[in-house]
Amino acid sequence: MMAIWIDAKTNEIFHEKFTYSTVGRIDLSRRRSMNRTDPLVFGWDDIFVVEANGMSYQELNEASIKHSSRDMVISAFIKQRIHYKELLNLKFNSPPKVKRTIDFSIDMADYVHKNITYNNSKVVEYGFRNLIFHVLNAGIFCRAANNRRQANYWSPGLNGGLPLTVKGDPIHQDTFLAHDFGHFAIPDLVFIGTDSILHRRAYIAWRMVSEATTMALADMLLVDALVKSGVEYDFDKRRIYPLFRDLHLTFDDSKTRIDNLKRVIHANYKYCLMGDDSFYVEMLSAGRDTPSLIEFKKKFCPFFVEDFRWTEHNYENMVNRCEEISRWWSDIEPIRKFVDSERIETIDDFLADMQQKNPEAITGSSIEFIDTIFEIIFDRKIRPILDLESPPLLEPSKRLFKAFIKWISAQLAITSKFHFLSESEEVRNKIIAHICTFTDRLMSLDDVAKIRLVFENYLHCLAEKNLISHDDEHTYAELYPLFDPFYVNYDKDITHYEDLSSISERIFSAEHYRQKQLVQTTRCIGRPLTLKERFYISAMLDMIEAGGGQTLDGTFVIRPGVMILSESPIIHRLGMVTFLLSGISIETSLEFVAHREAKVARLTSSKTNAMNLPLFRVQGTDTFKQRLFLANLITERMQFELISQPRSTWRENGNELFNMTSPGCKVTAICYTMTLEDFHQLFIGRMSPSGNEQEVIDVAQRMSTLLHARYPSFIHEPKYYTTCGNASKYQMSKSINTFCPTDNDAMQLITILAQSTLTKGADQLMKKFNINFGNDCQRLAEFRSRITYLSFLKSSSTDIHNAHEYLDKVVNQHGHFSVLDACQVVLKLPRITLDSYSKSVLNTFTIEQIEQGMLLFATMKQLRVAVLNSTPNDLHYEILAQIQSLIE
Repeated sequence: MMAIWIDAKTNEIFHEKFTYSTVGRIDLSRRRSMNRTDPLVFGWDDIFVVEANGMSYQELNEASIKHSSRDMVISAFIKQRIHYKELLNLKFNSPPKVKRTIDFSIDMADYVHKNITYNNSKVVEYGFRNLIFHVLNAGIFCRAANNRRQANYWSPGLNGGLPLTVKGDPIHQDTFLAHDFGHFAIPDLVFIGTDSILHRRAYIAWRMVSEATTMALADMLLVDALVKSGVEYDFDKRRIYPLFRDLHLTFDDSKTRIDNLKRVIHANYKYCLMGDDSFYVEMLSAGRDTPSLIEFKKKFCPFFVEDFRWTEHNYENMVNRCEEISRWWSDIEPIRKFVDSERIETIDDFLADMQQKNPEAITGSSIEFIDTIFEIIFDRKIRPILDLESPPLLEPSKRLFKAFIKWISAQLAITSKFHFLSESEEVRNKIIAHICTFTDRLMSLDDVAKIRLVFENYLHCLAEKNLISHDDEHTYAELYPLFDPFYVNYDKDITHYEDLSSISERIFSAEHYRQKQLVQTTRCIGRPLTLKERFYISAMLDMIEAGGGQTLDGTFVIRPGVMILSESPIIHRLGMVTFLLSGISIETSLEFVAHREAKVARLTSSKTNAMNLPLFRVQGTDTFKQRLFLANLITERMQFELISQPRSTWRENGNELFNMTSPGCKVTAICYTMTLEDFHQLFIGRMSPSGNEQEVIDVAQRMSTLLHARYPSFIHEPKYYTTCGNASKYQMSKSINTFCPTDNDAMQLITILAQSTLTKGADQLMKKFNINFGNDCQRLAEFRSRITYLSFLKSSSTDIHNAHEYLDKVVNQHGHFSVLDACQVVLKLPRITLDSYSKSVLNTFTIEQIEQGMLLFATMKQLRVAVLNSTPNDLHYEILAQIQSLIE
């Protein structure tokens, strides 16, 4: 490649030739399509094999790691001409003398000790230096970027480092750096591969609340300390402090300082995240017409709109790389304890803690969710730091160890990206083993240099194998990004930016999240979705996500949903529990259905329209090739359907027959009901690696985990079931606190076992599907009926006087209606319906069906005792009388 450029100062023309050769061979056996041109293949990419890595250009391109000779010469040009001539650095107050982008020889404590601003007596009094010392003790290193990718990256708490940013004067530089110190006191939540609407909300809301918080800390708290100490400077030009001044709040009084700071941050995040300025307006004498508020909004609305876009993009990019990131988090497990000790929190851990301590925020609106995140951030990250005395600095070797662990932990993610190379595991294990020798958690610069050399040699190996460019090698030696670069613009006219309230509502809404998934589905199948397809796919996604499942590309299930729908209100070995297993493969569903002791309601496998465009289950830690194969298969089926119209031309069963041509990994959903005793025996037989499919094992383990948490007397942890033999099937633990029925209690037992109670998660799912009428038994019965064809209504009556219409709709109009469901509906319907409808419902089923259905609630002996002991005054006497005739 011949590169030509002009010196902007002298207008002198320069040129230089860049060359690179890729050694490879032609392998015709890899030709993707022998009979026609494959539009997905460029030129000879599918048959040209790179000698250094043994992969074809097409394989490399599909994995987004193709580096042709053209890419390599462009990379060399970028490295020579586009990279910064000097490392970015501070300009004032004795800036650190950095030698490389991430330079662990620089101790930021030295800079802080010399800094006039941070040692200002008022700043110390306000507690801001406490915050800085807290960050220093947690382990921090600086970042002097050498190129735009390094400058754009941001990951406080892991490998991002404190950016050294040039500003026009010392005060602006110190204030800006103080803002970033604040971010390291509130490090971003760590994404570890799990995606859901709650994960999305948590990551984005935490980061944006952090942004609003650090703005108040640096440009209000710190600046106010400088103003009160007499520092002469035009603090109005930043458009932040004038607004604080007009609030007439003070930080002078130590008794009210923290509360006043909280009021300011509260008002700030309400505006910055939701476009709601009412909390500022309440504190301003001139209200919404206050000039400082107007100027503040004009200046910072673009910043927060763009920060929303930047943060959303980063999250979505990590979701696209979720398998790599999930592998990374698992791979570094031996050294995670060092990261965890610095209170670096994953999104998963944060949500689990919120579920336990603030469950109402989990199920509430997005506004309630964000408000809770603010309270958590302030109470955990801000109040304790500013309230305490300034902590003593730890010795440098301890702080170095903490800083380096954060950096190298994130850097090792590249070994999880290239997990298919033996060198990746070797290097990762070598580095982790070395780190684990530092039992005293003290580290020297020599130790750092040795580990970095191992890592850099690995990067060079990747470059030699044409898996990364030489520009990548140079960049990744300092920073391997956990999300790809994305650039935003804060300097357009304000009319170019979306309204803050609308972008907030869109980004945090469940509807927007679903819409993005459906857009991905559309891209995968290559055509727009019909309204029915959108409905069916959305229903399946709702069920999968309700059970903690996850999808990729809107089409592939990488983790099925497993949730408890209902359970008996007593702890008893015959207590019934109903699971919803959604997003499991058809193959796996057959294994579960084969257990005759289970009561199953399932999505019809092929005959229903809900299976015209199914999702597909992919398994393992790297599903890329599975997804690629299935995407190609989907394309082939779509083309065949477009040309041949099999649903109509294959006679009356065309829809069913064509749906049957989908692979066995297409997903389904089943309601799965058993007694605790039967679940115990199921797990014994289904968790052994010998003879069991992997997805069956995985699902069974998740089921047992949920049941063990609720019924530890009857259900063990998964590790028990993986080792016990079949003889254990007959050893059911019994607790002295367990309800043990006698003959006299038989009626009570029948009634209690019949009164299945929906879990909170199930209740939310039912509401989403508009199954609102009646009690829990009725709602579960209707759900079981509707899951057969995913025939969920757009609306459902809650009026008890519509009971006749409801029962007719459920029993006679909508799909399969199981015997168990019939018994539940009959036993639990309102009296107004029972009087005129119960007999006709019972007559809908044969004697054998009703007998088998009732056996799910109690034994025949218990039923007989209940009938003999009943009187005409009993609530369900008429029903029991009919049952008596059946029994006899």
